[in-house]
Amino acid sequence: MILIDERLPKEPLHSEVVLHVRRHLRRSLRAGRGTAGDLALLFGLSSDEEKRLKLRRALDSASKIEAAAELIANARTAKPSVISLGHDDEHLDRCRAWLRLRKAEERAFDGIVATDLEMLLELSKARDYATGNTPEVPAGLAIPILIEGETGTGKELVARAIHDIWVREQENKGGFHVVQVSGLPPDLINDELFGHVRGAYTGAQSERPGRLEEADHGTLLIDEIGDLPLAAQVRLLRFLQDQKLSRVGENRERQIQVRILAATWHTLDEDIARGAFRRDLLHRIRVGWLRLPPLRKRRGVFTDVIPELLHKLGQKALPPITRSATEALSLHQWPGNLRELVGVLRLALSSAGGSTVRLEDLPPHLQRPYLEQPLFKRAPGFLCDEADGQGLTAELASWRVKEVARSLDALEAPEAAADIAGLHNFFATIPDASEDHKTVVQHLQHHQELTREQGRLTAIETEWRQIRSAPQLPDEVVRALVEAQQKALTKREAVDLELIELSRSTHLIESPWFKLLSEIREIPVFAQQDLMRILQGFIPMVTLAVSVFPDLIEKVRSFSSKGSILEQMRKALGQTQPSFDEADSATELQEEGTTNESADQDALPTKPRDYSREHWEVVLSHFRSKSSAARFLKMDQKTITSHLRRLDIEERWTGNN
Repeated sequence: MILIDERLPKEPLHSEVVLHVRRHLRRSLRAGRGTAGDLALLFGLSSDEEKRLKLRRALDSASKIEAAAELIANARTAKPSVISLGHDDEHLDRCRAWLRLRKAEERAFDGIVATDLEMLLELSKARDYATGNTPEVPAGLAIPILIEGETGTGKELVARAIHDIWVREQENKGGFHVVQVSGLPPDLINDELFGHVRGAYTGAQSERPGRLEEADHGTLLIDEIGDLPLAAQVRLLRFLQDQKLSRVGENRERQIQVRILAATWHTLDEDIARGAFRRDLLHRIRVGWLRLPPLRKRRGVFTDVIPELLHKLGQKALPPITRSATEALSLHQWPGNLRELVGVLRLALSSAGGSTVRLEDLPPHLQRPYLEQPLFKRAPGFLCDEADGQGLTAELASWRVKEVARSLDALEAPEAAADIAGLHNFFATIPDASEDHKTVVQHLQHHQELTREQGRLTAIETEWRQIRSAPQLPDEVVRALVEAQQKALTKREAVDLELIELSRSTHLIESPWFKLLSEIREIPVFAQQDLMRILQGFIPMVTLAVSVFPDLIEKVRSFSSKGSILEQMRKALGQTQPSFDEADSATELQEEGTTNESADQDALPTKPRDYSREHWEVVLSHFRSKSSAARFLKMDQKTITSHLRRLDIEERWTGNN
């Protein structure tokens, strides 16, 4: 028996799309309407693979999907025990094509422009909901649907399409009605929805049916239902329970049958948390749930939707819009979504006067963000524009690409890595006049410069790849881009080789100061610390030590040739405990009640009043607590406090005193 793996893509939207398509394919196969192509799509196979495997044989089986899995497994060299359903990028492209076909088959969607995956999915769900019925009382009533989306996303268009499908499928002759409740006072909303009888209130000279009654046997879209007052929400909830209502001012109930659609820009779950919307009403209206994405989040929508919109608006020129104009439109956030976009396109068509819409035809607030980009960001647009507007020769393409290259050369190099910059700063601070030490400083400086240049050239390469990946570039442009990208690659490889050669140098490793730094990092208290943190404390300590002990540099160089520098320093100082360099480690053994009473103090002035501000800063940086510093310095804590106050130094102890 072959097991079927129901694997899904990683991205949530892609998983939702795949599950949606699988559900339809399975329903079709179970109902006996399925085809071999449906089986191929379910398992992520191409039409050629479907024919080669002769998947149509599985349609004769009672278990069509399991039979197809057996056919697929038997055709493979090493017969697997598990066959996966389609889930990869290629399968996702086929699912997109399936959704586009499903939209195209439904004429009610003709007025809705959608090519992106998310919107196509919502339209497919809308088609399902349009003919879906609920088993609740009254039985067979079309399910309510909530349509969420920002202003201008097409909520009313989708609602009307749902009504058109429902009316056609159910052979219903009811009409489509819309009531806008936003901004209406509560009393007027009740009257608008439920109507009134004569004398219901002052001025009610005649009876009036509400919008719900007017929509009997049809559809009522309650637009901006999130703005419905709580009192009106209660009355609407009661109506939805049994489809009965009473007009304002009357005692009898009227039985009607209305399909309720609701639209809102609110996030109703958040309104419920604020107490502005009833949870039980949300459960009634959100049986079907559509969430229309804003224009700025619809992937690839501008390259597909804008030409279609222009065509609907009467554009005859080819191409209808230039590449640069399309890219400028894609940079805008479009708070008004499609409604705002259509208005801009109408203005642009008027400016273009029947010819192709160009960048200069767009409003200035849309031109500016595009023009503020560096030239290399605008390269695909203007290169394609020139190819469309004139005969683009190889010479012109090469010249234009060289302009892009000059723009890329202006890219600033990124900051050097923190550890390399920290090492350079450390070595540059040490007043070691030896030639080998100067060489180390120069090598570290050169390493910083090369690393930054490597980062800059890598960024340039990335930009070239992005420019080349732009669709529909003319062949002349592609050839010029390939040549420019190869030059950038050659430069970067040269820097890579130089860095490799520099890394082979032994100057840094042989430096006594690097050896000392390495030994300090092996001390347990420093082993887990970041290099930059160690260097930040080590640099002022070395500076202080050199100022107190002028022969320290020669001592360190001498000790380096005899083994461990720290061990040699201990011996020279007659110590058996860690030196001042390790004082932080030694003095923090507070849990064991141990202290470093024998630690050397010769690196500091004999009298506390002679301590400079720099001396005290070193003390603060190397001792976590005042008590540990007091033990090491052999003075009481009050004395330390008084000296710090005298020099106006803030106490920054991190440990318990």
